[in-house]
Amino acid sequence: MSGLVTALTTFVRARIEEDETVARQATPGPWHQRWEGQELQVYAPGQAYPYSVATWTYLIHTGPRAEEERATCNTSNSDHITRHHPLRVLREAQMKRAILAAHPITDHVIPPGYGPGGEPFGCKVCHDWDGATEGRGYCVTLRLLAGMYVDHPDYEEAWRP
Repeated sequence: MSGLVTALTTFVRARIEEDETVARQATPGPWHQRWEGQELQVYAPGQAYPYSVATWTYLIHTGPRAEEERATCNTSNSDHITRHHPLRVLREAQMKRAILAAHPITDHVIPPGYGPGGEPFGCKVCHDWDGATEGRGYCVTLRLLAGMYVDHPDYEEAWRP
């Protein structure tokens, strides 16, 4: 199989490995949030004293409106961090690998039965035509998977779905 045939899957596998490496180096989750006075903190589990992963400080006025003002503070950063803890990232990496495996690329193809042109490779699942793979290039599934990493310098515009 040529480099062209494996370029997208090689790219996605490399990004998955990068995500896993960072997740394995981080404190495992799940993480949680807690208000400590005027600070909204994100904590990692398993610490004798809670370990603050990140802290956002807001000016909270004392008095009868204090809780109301605290409730209107933007907590979207801490919400995001606690939802995307390392264990979740590792599960996502496992699922992305399963998607790659479920859409194998082959260069044993026949010309497409309809539509313009053709490619020297195709997805054995999405481009199956009565047991033969049509040369339609990368399937939409793999292009969408690669699209998660569109901001990476190695991403190729030709992969855009």
